[in-house]
Amino acid sequence: MFIINTHTRKQRVSSQPHIHAVFTQDMEDDQHELSLRLAEQCSELMADELTGVVKCAAVSAGLVELILRAGSNPGYGAREWRLFVGGEGVGEDAALAAMLGTPARAPVGVRFDGIHMHGVDDTGLVDDTFWGGLPATPTLHMIAARAVSWLRGEHIGEGIEDEARRAAWNEAQQHACKRQFVIDSFRALAPCKALVVQEAEAWLHPEWLAPTFQSVARRDATATEWAAACEHALASGAVEELSSGVYAFDLFTPTMCEALIAAVDAFEASALPRRRPNSMNKYGLVVNDIGMRPLLSCVLSQLVAPLARRLYSREPFASTLDHHHSFVVVYDAEAPNADVSLDMHHDASEVTLNVCLGRANFRGGDLRFCGQFGSALHRQTLGVVHHGLGRAVLHLGRQRHGAEKLEAGQRLNLILWARSSAFRAAAAFGHIDPDGFPKQPEAGTPDRLCLSKANDEDYEAQLTKVTAPVGRGGKRAREEGE
Repeated sequence: MFIINTHTRKQRVSSQPHIHAVFTQDMEDDQHELSLRLAEQCSELMADELTGVVKCAAVSAGLVELILRAGSNPGYGAREWRLFVGGEGVGEDAALAAMLGTPARAPVGVRFDGIHMHGVDDTGLVDDTFWGGLPATPTLHMIAARAVSWLRGEHIGEGIEDEARRAAWNEAQQHACKRQFVIDSFRALAPCKALVVQEAEAWLHPEWLAPTFQSVARRDATATEWAAACEHALASGAVEELSSGVYAFDLFTPTMCEALIAAVDAFEASALPRRRPNSMNKYGLVVNDIGMRPLLSCVLSQLVAPLARRLYSREPFASTLDHHHSFVVVYDAEAPNADVSLDMHHDASEVTLNVCLGRANFRGGDLRFCGQFGSALHRQTLGVVHHGLGRAVLHLGRQRHGAEKLEAGQRLNLILWARSSAFRAAAAFGHIDPDGFPKQPEAGTPDRLCLSKANDEDYEAQLTKVTAPVGRGGKRAREEGE
C-alpha cells in the first residue's frame, strides 16, 4: 500500500541535459571506439594464453569482463578477481587534461571488482599510474598483462620512496586475504550452500523467485531472456509504480526469505569477524563479505539492471550499473539497544533494491519516502510503503527515505546498492554532474517528517515553522569506511 501526498507533483532533477546527452551517447551509441575494439579482442587474448587470464568475455557492447588469477602465492594471487574494461568515463580528453594540469590518465575505463590496493580507488578504478609506459591506444593483452602484474605487486618499486606504497599495498592485500578466509570458512558452514557459491556457480533458482520470474530462472538463461522477463513484468503490471521513481514488485518466495535469514543467523552464531552494513545501522551484515557477492551480482545483472534501464532511462547511469554493495539490516522491537527505525537519508547508490525478508509477526517499520536529494521537493512526503514478505521496492539512490518505528517483532531486509563505475568516474572527472546536483531551490514549506537533523543546516529553524508530529533526523547512509 502506498499513501500519496496529493500536494506532491512528480519531479525529476534535470542535471545538465547537454552533458547527459553526450555522456549517454558515448556509452550507449558506440561512440567510444577503443572500448568497442577492445571488446572484439577477447578471442585473441584467450588464444594468446596469457599467464594469469582465466576468462575473457564481452558482457555488452564495449564492456569486457576478465577473470584474473596472479598465481598461487598468498595475498591477491590466492584467488580469482574480476576486471572490467570499457567505457570512456575515466578517459580525459585533451582539454580536460590541460585544465587539470595532468596527462590524460585513462584511454579507457579499467576497474577491479571488490579489490582495494594502492593505485585503486574505493570503486575499484585504477589511477594514472596504471597507464605508465602503455601506448595511447593499448590492446586488451596489454591491459590484462598490466592488471596481472598489479595483482603481483610488480608496479611498486623497491626504493625508499616506495616504502609507504608497498606498506599500503601489503595492508590491503592482507585485508583481502582475511576477507577471503571468512568467506571460505562460512561457505563450509552455510546452511544453504546455494547462496554462498563461487562466481561460476551462482544462478537464481526458480523456487527462490516470485512466479513472474520463475520461467526464466534457469542456470543457462541468457541476458536477453532475463531482459524479456523484466519487460513482461513491466507490461503485465507485476511491477507497480508507487510514485514517480518508486516501484514495487514481488521478488522472493518465502523459501528464499527463509534461506537468507538462516544464512544470516548462521553467520551471526559463528565466531567469524563481521562488518556492519553502513554508518546508520548497528545490526546486520554486509552479505558480500560472507560469500554472497556472486549471488547478488546475479540479482543485479539479471533483474535490477534490466529494470533500471527501462524505468530510469533518462538517468546517465541507467545502462551502466556494474557493481554493488549488498547487505542485510535488522530491526528488532524486542531486543534492548536494537535498531527500531532508520533516520531520513539518501543512499550511496545510483539505484537501490530493498527486499523485505520478514521474520514472524513483525508490525510497523514502514518505509517513508520523501523527494529526491537535490530537487526542489526533497523535503516533501511522497508516501509510505508497508513491507510485505518477499516484496521488493526499487528506487533511485538519491530518493530520500527512512524507516518508521518497528512496533513489534523483528524484521530483516536485504538491500542492494547498485552502482555505475562509468557514471561515478565521469562525475569525478567533471564530465557530468554528481547525482543530485546541481541542487534546485526548495519549493514550499518542508514536511517535518522529511527533515534531516544531520544534513539540513536549517533543521532547527524549520522546526519552528512546521506543526506536524516530530520527525526523525537523518543523514546519508554510507558504507563503513567510506
